[in-house]
Amino acid sequence: NYETPTVENFVLHTLLQEQGGWGIHSENALLKTFTGLIYWGAIFAPVPGAFTNPFQSAPHDLMAPEFASTRVKQLQTIEARAADDRALVELMQDTASEKWGTANPLVSWGLLQSVSLDDWLEAVPTGWVRRLSAFLIRNLNDYRKGFPDLFLCYDDHRAEFVEVKGPTDQIQPQQRAWFRVFRDMGIDARVIKLKITK
Repeated sequence: NYETPTVENFVLHTLLQEQGGWGIHSENALLKTFTGLIYWGAIFAPVPGAFTNPFQSAPHDLMAPEFASTRVKQLQTIEARAADDRALVELMQDTASEKWGTANPLVSWGLLQSVSLDDWLEAVPTGWVRRLSAFLIRNLNDYRKGFPDLFLCYDDHRAEFVEVKGPTDQIQPQQRAWFRVFRDMGIDARVIKLKITK
């Protein structure tokens, strides 16, 4: 929905008018949701000390620097299972079907109500999903914020992430760090900065 008058929705509306397609203002929720679905089994693995009461919606150490290093085998098992694109898609679909509505601090079920998982997986290149999720699950402590504002999928099937900045806004260090990741991974992303015109 890009009816709300924000700078992000103005840019989203303008880009889609120019190039066709669809897009959404999703920020951090998109990649976190992908990551939560792929790595659900690792997140909720019975690691000693991770869960101390039955009402926890996440392990105590989810955002700790050592989260991934204490679950190396679980991560490797998941990644071996999802080594090809079809298997990765099936893993995400199966997890969403089995766990729908279950609390997971990484997964935004509301996002998947706005745009179905099948539509996401058709629009976002599977290689992007795999590489970005593998990176995030190993760097949640430092990279859980700062992901670009918008995702767009154009009529020609190109996809990109867009960070929007108003005339007085500056890109933040965490956002710069994400753009270095995109550059290194060959993922299409850019910053659009609006200017005041007289």
